[in-house]
This record gives sequence, C-alpha cells and structure tokens, in this order.
Amino acid sequence: PDVSAPGVSVLSSYPNGSYARLSGTSMASPHTAGATALLLGAADGLTIEEAQEYLMVTSRHGGGPDATPGPRYGEGIIDALAAAAAATDGNVVEGTVTDANGNPVPGATVETAFGTDIETGADGSFELYVADGNWELTVDQFGYGTVTESVDVSGGETVTRDVTLDPAVDVVPLSGQADVMGLNETFKFSVVLANVESLTVDVTDDTDIDTDSLTVVVKDQQITLGEEVTFPEPVSGSVQITVGTQDPGTGQFGLVHEFDGPDGPLTVETGPTEVMVDPDPAFFEIVEWGQTENVEIGGTLNEYCIVENTGDRTATQDVAWWLGDPNGVNVFPTRVTLQGGEQVEIPFPIGIPAAFVPPGAQIPHGWFTDDQLVETLATFVGAGFQITGVDAPARVDRGATLELTATVLNFGSREGGSTLSYSFDGVFVDSADVSAAPGETDTATFEFDTSRVVRGEYQHALSTAYDATDPIPIRVGPSQGPPAIVGDSEPRDLDGDGLFEDVDGDGQFTVSDVQVFFQNLDSDVVQNNAQFFNFDGEEPAEVTIGDVQALFQLLGE
Repeated sequence: PDVSAPGVSVLSSYPNGSYARLSGTSMASPHTAGATALLLGAADGLTIEEAQEYLMVTSRHGGGPDATPGPRYGEGIIDALAAAAAATDGNVVEGTVTDANGNPVPGATVETAFGTDIETGADGSFELYVADGNWELTVDQFGYGTVTESVDVSGGETVTRDVTLDPAVDVVPLSGQADVMGLNETFKFSVVLANVESLTVDVTDDTDIDTDSLTVVVKDQQITLGEEVTFPEPVSGSVQITVGTQDPGTGQFGLVHEFDGPDGPLTVETGPTEVMVDPDPAFFEIVEWGQTENVEIGGTLNEYCIVENTGDRTATQDVAWWLGDPNGVNVFPTRVTLQGGEQVEIPFPIGIPAAFVPPGAQIPHGWFTDDQLVETLATFVGAGFQITGVDAPARVDRGATLELTATVLNFGSREGGSTLSYSFDGVFVDSADVSAAPGETDTATFEFDTSRVVRGEYQHALSTAYDATDPIPIRVGPSQGPPAIVGDSEPRDLDGDGLFEDVDGDGQFTVSDVQVFFQNLDSDVVQNNAQFFNFDGEEPAEVTIGDVQALFQLLGE
C-alpha cells in the first residue's frame, strides 16, 4: 500500500440504525478518504495527486522513524493534521536532538502545541509540519529532562531548532506491587530506571502491619526501610524489587520509593498490599450475561456479560464471547484484569451479516473465562429467499434479447427483501430487488442483449444470499449446425459467426476443409444446409463454387 490507516475494531455505522466494531480495509479506507476530503477542503485548488503526496510525506511509519516503506504500512500511518498543515501553510520545523556530549538521542518525542508530533530517528533528527503562528516545541525522552522552546513560523518557511537534553533521573514501573499476599510470602515487581544514584524505601502512612517483618531487596542488596542506599555508580535499566514478610500478621502496607539522581529526586508510591492468612486464588465467575433467544439477521446482537473475581488474588484473563463453538473461529476475547471481589461489565455489539446463517437456524452462543463457560441457544430470524422456478428459453437468435424470469420464495420467518443476481457465462449482468412475506413468492425478470456475444453454447445462472441455480445451458444462434459431411465429425463454427468453416469437423480450419467442401459441393448434405455454408454471402438457398472460392480466401486471411 501507499499508506495505512486505523482499521482494527473501529466503531462504525451498521444496518438498521445500529453500530458495530469492524476491522479491515473497509475501515481503513474511509479514514484515508476522509483525510483526503479534509485536505481538498482545506487547500483551494489542491489536486487528488497532490493530496495523495501530502498524505504520504507526512505519514509516520508504525515500525519507527527509521523504518523503510513495506507491505504492512506502506509509507506509514496517515497524519491528517500534519498533512493539512503541509498542504496549506507548509511550514516546517526541523532539527536534531543530542545529549550533553553531542551524541544523537534517538526515539525522543518532539511535539508542537499545534498538535503535530514525531519521534527522532537514529541520528536524532526530526521534521514537523505546523501552521502559521508561534508554537511551543517540547522535546522529551526517558532519562533526560524535558526541554520546551518557542518557534515562530509563517509563509511556508523552514525553521531549524537543534535541542540539547541533559540527563535526569527517571522511573517507569513495569509491573505493579501485589494487591494480596499470604503470610511469609514474597513477591517481585520490576521498574526501569535511568540515572539513579541512590534509593530510599519506606512504608506509607496507612501501613498497619509490623514494619520490622518486611524485607526489601534491590539489586541483591537488602534495604533498611527509611535509610538511603547509594549505588557505586548510576543505575539505568530494568531492576527487580523483591518484597517479603516474616510473620507480619494480617493487615496492609504500601511502599514509598525515592529515586535520586540528576534533576531528582523522583518519588513513586506502590501498593497497598493486603496480607492475608490464606488468600484464595483468582476465579473469574460470569455472574450475569445476555441470553438472546431470537437474533435478527442483518441486525446487531447487543450482548454483554458481568464477570466477578470471586477469589482474593488479582489476575488477568481473556473473557470471550463465542458463537457456534467456543473452540471455533467465531470467538471474540477481551483482556480483563480484576482484583479480588472486583466486577466488570463487558459489552459486545456484533453485526450479523445478512447471509451469515439461514433463517430458522439455531446456534449456541455464550461467554467463557479460564474458569467458566456459559451458553444459551439462539434462533436466527429474518427473511431468506430461495429460487423455486426459472423460465428461460433453451435457444435465442444472436442479436435478439434474451428474457429470463425467476420466481423466489421467502422461506424465512420475517417479511423482508433480498437481492437476486443474474450472470451470463460467469459474468455478472444485473440484479433485482425481491421481497415477500414468509411463505410468499416474488418474481423478477432479466434481459440480456445477445449481440454482446458470438454464436455458441453458454451457461447462465441466478443467485440469492442463500441459494443459487445450477448453470443453465443456452444456445445463442441457430438451433443446430449441419450434419457430418465426411466421417462422424460434424462441421464446426470456430469463430461464432454462424458459418461452419471447419467443414471436416476436426477442430481446425485448414486447406483440408476447402478440399472436402469442394469435393462434396453438390451433395445433399451440403445443399440442404446452404445457410451454414454461405461464405460468399450471395445466395443463402444454394451452395455454389463462389462459396468454395470465398472459403479458400478466408483461409488465406
């Protein structure tokens, strides 16, 4: 692709005035079309080709600023605001982000108050589009202090702003402190540090257990609560913190971590953790769920379930709605994290396509977690049409209009309509709307101009969302050709013009056909079928030497 756009679980309009979450290029394409329309409306005189170019040059690759165009993202993910700025005012803010030693800082976020943003590349460079005005330019990267500068741009100019970042203490929790633990248990959680020179760990004010029973270990070093620990050299990277208890009694505790370093200190609070005698494992119970009995085909099934963690420990599970088979393809999971006793309601609106299942079908559906499965039986209701009759000729003269009439029956449980499609020789020709009450019929007539094809044998067919006819044979042209002149092989019309130049019937037009035709010129089988050998176009009721000469001339062509 040239570019990519949002296309996963997009909330979209759906038939019957409803909404559903859909995925695929059918969702990404409207995003791109809308962005294109935005550009055409914002910039007078902009061409479609120019709009495409602006969308491409301002797109951001999902693989990062240094990624090259590829089959997944193309040039990148479209940025409508940046493209509009480029197409109108055309101002550019560019520069390079480096550290205090002059080394490039890749992956830094550069953002303007206008609303455009980008990450720096491997060489620390960036390029942003903005509208006319005075804008704040903010640069931020983990492990560095944030820098904000003012940029004044107008008239399509390019302004360079090189930015230097100074190191700073930084912390990002990778996993949280446990919500629940048993007596004499330990738990571990991780943080990512940058430029940390010392650490102090203490308990929060609402801690109500014996703090002497707590042990905290960081980088294989046990820490005394409330006392600062200085590291031999600044610590950067992922660090694991281990917390244990030794007969603390029940209650709760929280921890306050003070990380100090350049531009510090930085304080992070974790917890609280409840200490229990024997906490129960997590159990995700489905306490309530939608039990739809009748599902409207072509409508939206608005399902939901309420899940409660009836255990004590926090856990994360997939809660999934399924249709037909919980181990099949129609399974739609949602990732859920619940603490002990916590409850969540999960809605799931799903559009049911018109031909997903036939009316009257009964299919189980329900929800499941790692711990439980529930199901109910749904009956799909709606209109459905099958083809009960076709009135069509077996032959039609070439150039005449072929007329075909079909009868359809609504075998469903609702009054409604459908589309009946007609194809000729495997190519779609036309469609018609049909409608009827349950058990009633409707008819539709199709016409086909046979001058669009040459003479010969063909097949045509009809189809609805639930039914299709077998291919129906039809001959375009005379009802039959001439009988065999020599041997058992009948002459053939190789080009569909109604004249049978393959006289000997071997499937090829060669000098042998001219010889056989001349040798049998006066035979009854030739003279009684003169209309098939009228090669000179003079006298269709009689075959003459002129037809032989014309056939010989055709061979030369």
